[in-house]
Amino acid sequence: MTIEFDDKGKFFTDVITKVTVLAIIQTATQRIHGNIHVRRDQRFKDELDIDEKFLAANRKRR
Repeated sequence: MTIEFDDKGKFFTDVITKVTVLAIIQTATQRIHGNIHVRRDQRFKDELDIDEKFLAANRKRR
């Protein structure tokens, strides 16, 4: 892991800290139950609007 500092003392790393949030998402035809990982400085809606690829993982139900 690398850590860099700017002139104001703010540090930057290559690790993105996220918070896990339980979510139920309703689409036109499906209801999705699971977790979404939200960056600490972002809103849940902001994470849904990001245009980047992701891998959805299917977990086994108990």
